Amino acid sequence: MTNNNGFEQVKGQKKNFSVDKTKAIEIAGKAGLVETIPGKIDEFFFWENFRKQKYYNGQFRYNITDLVEQKEYRQGWDRQGVVYKYMVYVFNPWTGEFIEKKKNESS
Repeated sequence: MTNNNGFEQVKGQKKNFSVDKTKAIEIAGKAGLVETIPGKIDEFFFWENFRKQKYYNGQFRYNITDLVEQKEYRQGWDRQGVVYKYMVYVFNPWTGEFIEKKKNESS
């Protein structure tokens, strides 16, 4: 049986997210998560767009992030900012299954 929940094709009877933050952090620890900067482990849901013209053109992902570096920069006299670097542990929110570990950065 296939359902469309949250504009996403989901197999089986799942109608709610079943991911658990504590369990996800435990699983991420087995995949290498080490709290680099105390208190900087965070979580968020993310819509991953497939960029296709379908009713369900993407999927939800649950991310555990660990801030590993925070670097200030200055370019010239009028441009400055901060770059944040993260390790991201990605989970399927419907099943709680670990999918991948990846690096990410934002400014």
